[in-house]
Parts: sequence; C-alpha cells; structure tokens
Amino acid sequence: MLQREPGWTSSDEELGVWKTTNTKQGQLFLNRVTNVSQPQQPPPCYGGIVADPMGFGKTLTMLALAARDLEDEKGELVTDEEGYRNIQATLVVVPLSWTWEAELSKHVKDGRLTHHVHLREDPLTSTELLEKLNVVLTTYDQVRTEWKPKNRKTSLMFSVSWRRIILDEAHRIRNNTSKTSEAICALKSRSRWAVTGTPIQNSLGDLASLFSFIRAHPYNDQSRFEEDISRFWKSGNGLEALMRLKRLIKCLVLRRDIGKLGLPTRKNIQLEVDFTEEERDLYDRKAQELCYRRETMEKDLNSDGKGIFNHLREIGELRRMCNSGLNNKTRHVEANDSLQAQEGKNLSSKVKALIENIRGLPSGEKCLVFSSWTQTLDDIETGLDQSSIQSMRFDGNVPQEERQSIVDRFKTSHNVCVMLLTLACGAEGLNLTEATRVYLMEPNWNPSVEEQALSRAWRIGQKHPVTTVRLLVRDSIEAEVVEKQELKRKLTQLLFSSHGNGNTPEDQEALKALHPIV
Repeated sequence: MLQREPGWTSSDEELGVWKTTNTKQGQLFLNRVTNVSQPQQPPPCYGGIVADPMGFGKTLTMLALAARDLEDEKGELVTDEEGYRNIQATLVVVPLSWTWEAELSKHVKDGRLTHHVHLREDPLTSTELLEKLNVVLTTYDQVRTEWKPKNRKTSLMFSVSWRRIILDEAHRIRNNTSKTSEAICALKSRSRWAVTGTPIQNSLGDLASLFSFIRAHPYNDQSRFEEDISRFWKSGNGLEALMRLKRLIKCLVLRRDIGKLGLPTRKNIQLEVDFTEEERDLYDRKAQELCYRRETMEKDLNSDGKGIFNHLREIGELRRMCNSGLNNKTRHVEANDSLQAQEGKNLSSKVKALIENIRGLPSGEKCLVFSSWTQTLDDIETGLDQSSIQSMRFDGNVPQEERQSIVDRFKTSHNVCVMLLTLACGAEGLNLTEATRVYLMEPNWNPSVEEQALSRAWRIGQKHPVTTVRLLVRDSIEAEVVEKQELKRKLTQLLFSSHGNGNTPEDQEALKALHPIV
C-alpha cells in the first residue's frame, strides 16, 4: 500500500496499468490490459482497492496506513493545482462511525491519532481545526447531504483536498448514477482507497464504479471500461474479457486469502423446510398466477416498464411467502388476536423450524438472525416470546443514537442470547464475535450480502467455532435464488483466483452461464 500511495508510474513493472516502452518513434505507453500503446503519458493513480474478504481486519489495516503519516513531517498548508487547500488529515467515509471509533479506541494510543466525527450534530467548522486532526470520520449520508455541485464552499469537506480518502464498505457507490456516488467521487484528495470485502455485488459494473472513484486512468471513465472489457463478455468472448479484467485487477486490487487468517472453523448448514398443506396450496396458487402473467408479458410486445416492475414485485411476494406462510396478508401477529396466535399456529413452518433450532442450543450460546424483511423479524419475535426466549432488535426503526447501546447490551447480557437484524442495517459495520451461530432466514439475490452478514460473527477476534444456518423452503422460488447466487460466486471466484485462467471446461461453461449477469 505504501508503494501505491505515491502514485503508480509507468516504470512500475507490476503495480501500474501502464508500462513505458521505447521505440524508434520515441517513448510509448503500453496499456497492460489491452496491450495497446499511446504516445501521451497517462496520469498516475494514487491508491487502490482493498478487497480482503469480510472479517479480515481491513479497518485495522487502514488505520495502520493513516498512522504511518505520523512518521512524515507535516509541511505548510498549500493549495493544489486546482486551488483547493491541501490538508494532512485522512477522511474516512463509513456506514456507521462508531464502529471505527471503537477500533481507534482499541488499537491506537491516546493522543496518537487525533480524530473528529463530522456529523450534523457536531460538524467541522474551520480548516484551522483540520490542521490539528489526523483522521476525520463521516458517513455516506453526511457526504450526500452536504454535496452542492454549484457551491462547494458551503461544505468544508468539499472545499479542501484531503491527504487521503478511505471508503469503508465502498460497494455502496456501485450505482455510479446515484447522488451518493456522485458526491463521493467529487471529494478532492491526494490518494483514494476503496475498501470492500465484496467488490462485486451484482455485475461487473460494480467494479467499474470503484475504478472510477480511485481515478485509475483510463478506467475512471466507465465507457472505456465498457469498451475494453464488458463488450467482449457481452459479445460471447468471455475468455478475453476475463483475461483483461484479471490483468486490471492485478494492478488495482489488493486481496489476501482468508485461509491465512487462522480463524476458527466455520460449519455451514442448509436447513430445508417443508410447507404445510395449507401453505403449499396458497403458495402454488400464487406461483401459478405469476407464471401466467409472466407468459402474458413475454407475448405482449408492448409490455412497458410498469409490467416488469409489477412482475418483480410479485416475485418478491413469493419470496416473502416462504417466510410468512399463511400469515402473509396479516403482516403482524398480535398476542391477543386469538387462541391460535397464543399457540403459535399463525407462525410459518420456516419460523417454527428456526424457533425449534434455537431452543435446542446450549444455554448461553448467542446467535444472530438475519432477514430482509421486518415482517419476518416480527413473526420470529412473536415465536421467541412464546418460547420465553429474550431477544433484541436491530433494524431501521432503531434510532441511530440507540444502536450502539443495543449492541453493547447484546454483547454483555447473560439473559439476551438472540439478536434479530435486517440485512439492510446489520450486515455491515458490526463486530458481533460474541455470537457463534448465525441464521439467514432466506437466500438473497446477492450472495455478497449474505457473506457480509455471516462475517459479523466469523471474523478476526472470534475465538470459537461458528455455525451458519441457511433456511430454505423445498420446491420454491428460493431454489432459483440459490442458482443465481452460485453464478455470482463463480464470477468472483474466476476473477480473484490467482491460478484460474478460464481454460478448463468447467470455467468455459461458467463463462457462458455468466453472460446474463455481466
């Protein structure tokens, strides 16, 4: 990382995208990805992408990089070539600031790395204050809120040039047209680091957004990424696209093997659940309706975006039915609704299977339960209450100022052994190594989200073996979701494997199958 921070020059044999070649016509610059030369010297790239797997200690790695600045003498504050004032502080953009605060308190001696949390409640007010700081923490929401394209001076964050910018959970900018992505990319700095254990969430475009942020010429221009890489995959030449992208990744991405960490073992269990007859009947009728509408939409050449949106919404309803069973329309089970509710008869087969599994755990074993939907967590909470099992919630309804106290209570309480979390709120930025069992209530179209959730417990600091349990309903749409997951996992494996070259028959078949998601 220290080699990459000063800027990769064209003389670097391994680090840079570009290589200098001398010809009779003069000096040329060779693009290692395309093997095409140009006479113009390309601009250097400062930084890169840190894509170590989840739980690898990326936060600590980046703190060490920021601490390295303490060995350098601070120069006078001057302006950069665009007139922005250079400062020596590192800006860290995070989903949850208190996670990094905890790491700073744990690993950095008092007074060594001075920091400030820049939020609406306590904003930075002057460059004089910045001169005294080593690290500034802020959130993606705060950056998006302060971004005013026509008037940078209204925000201190946007009116200076930072020593470096570190994006934690950088996959959050994968949509390059979102306001968050535009705001993040507009920040000024000397070096830029995108940190994510899941650089590919859905497609190759996710990587392109990260290349754009770190300003890796020429692939900071997404149209150039499309021209040099994506179009080969889309035209059927997946092997050429794979080789080009692997060369680019070698230049820009740092990713270490999680097997070298020496983490405790992780046992993965798939718990298959059968519908009751009533649940199966309700599900099959809904699935048949969806199938009929899909066929109608495919035959209708005039089908508009609204029809596609409705179709996707109905697929989501089918997925939710796997969790809610007969309770799909009622959305909530009230404790005093009926004798049925008290006996747990309104709980779905999947929720009952979860409760039974949790009841069989040794006393005191802590577990995490993740779902995409608060309705599912509501049903689980009802079932846990009926079994006299205490639990805590961590979802979008919990105010930001209360979230840290909930996490602390879960970690220290002997009575609360279950935490219910939504994937949207709990899959990132939390360290919950007190838990040794993690449940996923449904498969997610994006397997990276699942891995993020599982890594709340299976990560550096975990001292005990971890068990992960994925609950699936047999003969349901969840099987289709799992198939899509496997395709995306294969894409990541092909790109980041150090020894795979895409030439085996299995890889060739995978390249063909990956075409729809590229």
